[in-house]
Amino acid sequence: MPKNEGTEQATAHKLEKARKEGTVARSAELATWLVILAFSLAAPLVFHTVESKIVAFGHLALGGGAALSSTTALRRLESGLETVGELALLVAAPVAVFVVLINVAQVGIRFVPKKLRLDFTHFSPRKNLSRIFSTSPAVEAAKSLVKLLIVVLVSALLLLGGIDSLTSASISPIAVASQVASMSIELVRLTGVLGLAIALIDFARSRTQVRKQLMMTRQEVKDETKQYEGDMQTKGRRRRMARELSRRRMIANVALADVVVANPMHVAVALKYEPTTQRAPIVLAKGSEYIAVTIRERARVAGVPIVIDPPLARALNIAVPVGEPIPGSLFLVVARLLAFVYQLSTTARYYDSSHQSNLEEIPEEILEQVLSELAT
Repeated sequence: MPKNEGTEQATAHKLEKARKEGTVARSAELATWLVILAFSLAAPLVFHTVESKIVAFGHLALGGGAALSSTTALRRLESGLETVGELALLVAAPVAVFVVLINVAQVGIRFVPKKLRLDFTHFSPRKNLSRIFSTSPAVEAAKSLVKLLIVVLVSALLLLGGIDSLTSASISPIAVASQVASMSIELVRLTGVLGLAIALIDFARSRTQVRKQLMMTRQEVKDETKQYEGDMQTKGRRRRMARELSRRRMIANVALADVVVANPMHVAVALKYEPTTQRAPIVLAKGSEYIAVTIRERARVAGVPIVIDPPLARALNIAVPVGEPIPGSLFLVVARLLAFVYQLSTTARYYDSSHQSNLEEIPEEILEQVLSELAT
């Protein structure tokens, strides 16, 4: 890998991109040493279960000296296979789960298809030679040597500490086996602790390497910042254009409305009701301040009646989104409004009319918000 000439810390965007591509700090040995350590701590419980299963199988296999028939032999073979399977599952299942959890804790759950693609640059003799003569193989060799020294040192210390009891003439063979098992577990435990310390150091080294690898030059930081700000400006411009287009479509729909309910300049809501095709009136357009004025102007041009009813206008503006039917709780009060509009004369439709809805017919939770807005 060519030397990174960057002097600036990687930006958040580059770090996120690297994580998506699988370039993250990790130590392959961290999970291994944690599994070894966890197994050494749980070994007494596991060995107790293993011992009981082996003893039970031994009694079955010996059969109390009974004659061995083909049926009996088959049954003992099945029992033996079941015992082996149970023991293997007892040891392998927790280890597999623990390995997965440790790796997830390091890098999270990430699927990186790019890592599965065939990369012919990996077959480059030049890159492979540079990798061979880089510092990485030397570091790996040093780690292997340290691990070997740890195992030898711990083994020697445990053996020296227990040699007297093992060579005692009064100790029974069963006690010797028990002490050997205990010493073996202690060996695994101490080795796991020291190996875990090495793995943590290796993980810290890996994080440092990844950070150095992702460092950027000042020009790269400037270019990425400019690109990011440009992308944000483009997205913002697109959002504004989408909102403006949506607003224009909404204002155009005012001409299709049966009535515009207003308050009188601050809020305006356009309603449409077709009894043959709609179960309830639909809000075609709504808005406040400037948009409310625009809705009223469009309604006048299209000859749509404008009714001044502040409580109902605000209730509809609060409770019903554009394009949605009114809720059942507002159906009665809106029905009274439409009945009022339908009885207006042709001339009266071209002038603002006043209507006062019954506040008791507006749901309490909506009415509280309406009164709060009117108070301000």
